Amino acid sequence: MRILEQNSDFEIIEDAFNNLPIIIRRWYGCSDAVELRVNDNFAKANGYQSVDDMVSRTLGKTAFNELYGGVPEWIVARLTPDGRGEFYFQAPQRTELN
Repeated sequence: MRILEQNSDFEIIEDAFNNLPIIIRRWYGCSDAVELRVNDNFAKANGYQSVDDMVSRTLGKTAFNELYGGVPEWIVARLTPDGRGEFYFQAPQRTELN
């Protein structure tokens, strides 16, 4: 595991899953979830050939475009109360600053 970036809000690290480098963003103060960068390594580590293959074999490109405006850059991985994990895409959260 190696740290790629750190700031006051989060750290981005690279770790291996199924022998592939996976990029993880850990937000400080959040102990039950991390975000994983959606790229070909993420897709391959989860049994797909590529992100395009993952998209077509799950929701489909049209659904991703309608729900998220495309394939999100990050996917949330959360530990469930029973100790198992779950992945879910989340639309970007936007905050306007005055």
